[in-house]
Amino acid sequence: MYLTDSSGWRPALMTLAAIVCLISSAVASDYEVGESYTGFKFGMIGSGSVESGHSPIDQRAGFSTGFFFDQPFGPRLHYSLSVDLHKMSWRGQQPTYRWDKSEWLIDLGLNLKGNLLGENSPIGLRPGVGAGVAFLGKMESAGVGGSSYVTVRMFTELIFLSSNDLMGLLEAGVWYAPSGGDNASDLSIGPLWTLRAGVMF
Repeated sequence: MYLTDSSGWRPALMTLAAIVCLISSAVASDYEVGESYTGFKFGMIGSGSVESGHSPIDQRAGFSTGFFFDQPFGPRLHYSLSVDLHKMSWRGQQPTYRWDKSEWLIDLGLNLKGNLLGENSPIGLRPGVGAGVAFLGKMESAGVGGSSYVTVRMFTELIFLSSNDLMGLLEAGVWYAPSGGDNASDLSIGPLWTLRAGVMF
């Protein structure tokens, strides 16, 4: 019934279409002044704590790797889609024994990066922030089934420019899962530091 009322929905639809066209034009012009990048990172995610509301759980340092795809959003910004794998190595104490368990966490993220790459400088900086969703396999020893999390991150990439398309990078950052868990438990992980090296092209 409401869709047949042209006086209500048609002007709103036309306004929305105009806004979409303006945004698309702005983004298209932004693409002309920036470059897109693809990259890989390998390194470590650090130690910290896991808050479960039960017995304390420690997160030990583990392996971390990731893939990212950056698109320009103006001359000094990029938005980035990332996929990261972090090794979650948890250790806890039960009344009669101490347990250790490791499992992979996959983190799907959307990030915004500053683009401080000078044309005549061999080194550049790309500070960034991001958020995402993560999924962790079952941690039986901790009494946690397959769990999911909201994640946030802050980081800086140090870029080593070269005459060809392949560039090296170092990343230092902080990763945090402030909210998450399974059907029975609420959990948070971190904050944890990250230190990784990689390439982008």
